[in-house]
Amino acid sequence: MRLFDMVKLKCLLNKIIALLTNSYTQRFLRIGGLLMLVIITLNCISDYRSWEHIPDRNIFAEITALGNCSDSSYCNFRINIDAVGKHRDSKDSACCNYVEIGNHPIETRNIVIPDSFSRILIPIFQANEEYVANMNSFYVLRYECGTTMPAKLPRKSEEDSLKPHYNNFTFSYASIPQWKEYDTEKIAYGYGLFAFEDTCGIGNLQFCSNLFNKTPQMNSKWDITQSNVSLNLVCNNIRCDTISVEFFGATHFSEMYPRPDYINVSRIEFTDSTKIKEIISKGLRFHVEFVQLKEMAATRTIILTSVLSLALSLLGSIIYKYFSA
Repeated sequence: MRLFDMVKLKCLLNKIIALLTNSYTQRFLRIGGLLMLVIITLNCISDYRSWEHIPDRNIFAEITALGNCSDSSYCNFRINIDAVGKHRDSKDSACCNYVEIGNHPIETRNIVIPDSFSRILIPIFQANEEYVANMNSFYVLRYECGTTMPAKLPRKSEEDSLKPHYNNFTFSYASIPQWKEYDTEKIAYGYGLFAFEDTCGIGNLQFCSNLFNKTPQMNSKWDITQSNVSLNLVCNNIRCDTISVEFFGATHFSEMYPRPDYINVSRIEFTDSTKIKEIISKGLRFHVEFVQLKEMAATRTIILTSVLSLALSLLGSIIYKYFSA
């Protein structure tokens, strides 16, 4: 029985050898190898071109004070752009930005809720009537965070909102982020509400930017070492005291106008009221370079260059042998 198996195995090997030495088989293998090298070469060139793309990160946020509000109330914008993957294990990566609100119900004035906010507020009030009945000061946030980085949009959530939070003095509500595309830009958008009773207090309204907080990888289809950042912030009936932008890693900032009041290794901050009014009026745009990602970028360039050189060498060798024959 064992001898019979050995004979069958030998016959099979002979057939394989005959097939490989067949001229048609060799021609097929040469053509297949040639096509594979062409595909590898084209993919390498495509990756090189995609790495030239400098992504834009665009943030629009509008905070509006409604109801019984005071001129003493204020807000602070805290923009956190995790471009280096520092918070890749964070459970709160989808809501890394927030607006800090300080409510002071002294010498308040009543601001009538305009019709443009009715679509947002009325459903919230109806669903949470028992909680908002005693609230007097309302702060509404609307936001859009977009990026031109290649990204697959998340599935649309069947739920409409995150769980509301309520205590005896405050009520907060945040919508589930929704997604849309505009030309090459992918945008996350949504809204939130923070309400106070007749009391002083501080609250935070978070908003999403996880599309442009994608952790950079070796195969990321954009220039991971730099980015353009645009801020468009709006404050209605409320004073803005601080605007800060954090990148969580060593960052070089371009010149910008107005100049930040504070700059450290990864963050810029504006506290001067004149500069903040300028930003709210005209927006802010600047360029950043991520120092700690340059090594990753250099490594992937070396790997891709080596693969491309090998593919071109083999491709040239095959073409030379074909024409010389």
